[in-house]
Amino acid sequence: MGSGSVVAIAAESDLPPVHSRNIWHDGPLCGHRQQIIHAATIGSLAARVFQCAADGRVAAVFRQSFYVDIAGSWICIVRYGVGNGPINVVLKNTPGHVWPLEIKVGNDVQVSRSELLVGEGFTVHTGLARRWSPPPVPASSLADLARGLNALATAVQGRIPRRGLGSFLTGSWPSSGAPLEALKARASVRALCGWLWSGSGSDLEVPMAVSTLVGLGPGLTPSGDDFLGGALIALARLRREDLACRLYWQIQPDLPSRTGAISRAHLSAAAAGEGLEALHAALDAVLTGASGSIGQRLSEIDRIGHCSGWDALAGAVTVLRSAPRIWSRSEATVA
Repeated sequence: MGSGSVVAIAAESDLPPVHSRNIWHDGPLCGHRQQIIHAATIGSLAARVFQCAADGRVAAVFRQSFYVDIAGSWICIVRYGVGNGPINVVLKNTPGHVWPLEIKVGNDVQVSRSELLVGEGFTVHTGLARRWSPPPVPASSLADLARGLNALATAVQGRIPRRGLGSFLTGSWPSSGAPLEALKARASVRALCGWLWSGSGSDLEVPMAVSTLVGLGPGLTPSGDDFLGGALIALARLRREDLACRLYWQIQPDLPSRTGAISRAHLSAAAAGEGLEALHAALDAVLTGASGSIGQRLSEIDRIGHCSGWDALAGAVTVLRSAPRIWSRSEATVA
């Protein structure tokens, strides 16, 4: 839940402003001034949007990011420090440039193979940007994962937000006093767990009850969507893309009517196994039993949206707990 999704989503974290000298050129968007800035990194899915010239519009604007809809494909322009993701274009932390406060919803956008132009006053050059994609799945074992899950259970104590679905991280079912979203999601999460724990066969039908998570909760990316996104990404990290495909196909028919276009874009990225860099780092720390780094990873999760990071992590950990049943029994490790 929140303005920034964990799946590909740009993180709307409360980073301090970048103090820099402002260098402008003539141009109409920004009070007859033009700002030109280079991208530091570009997500793997965002890069596809720049493969040919196309027009679009600014669809949403936040303190440290704005979303652009290019003929149904989505990219998110974020300021330096917000974080990498599959649809993110991260701007360089270049002295002389400030965040373009003048950008508004509805501004025209043009993209070409190496740049994005908002109106005529803000240009992002992407030609030299480093391509970002999630790191390879690390080597891991069930013993590593058990160690990581135990460390996580300790680390989350007292840190879970009082809203959203983060309470599923505790390993116990939400009860009276839990956030309303968690109480509403309880039956759906039980259904998901039952499906996961029933075995590793990809021919098992995903319960229809799981689809009620779609659109659950307020915000640009509702808590239920973030939870599902985290689950999809975790299945990919466990090399169970077959199960991720079945889960996504179960929820896909409900997406147009129950959630927004931006959240749908993040879920599509999650179905491909891609989410925010911070979420991948947290998952891999748990997966490999890197107990010493989990506290820091949770601090990064906490900066994603209002509680989007926690919602997605809860969905991912729900999947990781099922690893004894959905990892191939013939494999001692996943590498």
